[in-house]
Amino acid sequence: MNFLEGATVHDPLEYVKQVCFESSAYYPIYYYISASHLNLVDVIKELDKTITTNPAKDRLIGALQETAPTCDSSSKKGNPNSKTRDKMVDQIKAATFTLPKDAAGLKLFLKAVRTMPKSDLNLAIVNPLKTIFKITMVKVDLG
Repeated sequence: MNFLEGATVHDPLEYVKQVCFESSAYYPIYYYISASHLNLVDVIKELDKTITTNPAKDRLIGALQETAPTCDSSSKKGNPNSKTRDKMVDQIKAATFTLPKDAAGLKLFLKAVRTMPKSDLNLAIVNPLKTIFKITMVKVDLG
C-alpha cells in the first residue's frame, strides 16, 4: 500500500531486503530502491550481505542485474490465457476495463498489468490495484 499511495517509509532498503525472504518476487522494489537514494550497485552490495538460504535473494539480485527473465511462461503467444490477457491489456490502455470480481479475473488483471510496457502504464491503474490489494488482505486476514 505504501507503493500504491506513494507513502514515505523510514528505511526503504529494508523493504528491498525483505524480498530475499519472501516466496514471490513481485514487489515494487524499484519504488523502494528509488526512495533509498542508492544506486543499483550499492543495493546489490547490501543484498549480498543479507544472510538467507531462500533462493529469492539470488532471483532478486539477478533481476537487478538484468539477468533474470522478465515474465513467466504463461505469456507465450498463442496460449488462450495470453489472448485473454492481451485483450485486457488493450482495455487497460484504452481505460475501458472493468475490474474483475472473481479471483481468476483479478489474477489475469494483475498479469496484464505486470506484462505491460512501462510506457503504457499510467495512474488509471492505481485505484484498481489498491482495490485488489485490499480484497487480498481481507481474505488473508480472514484465513
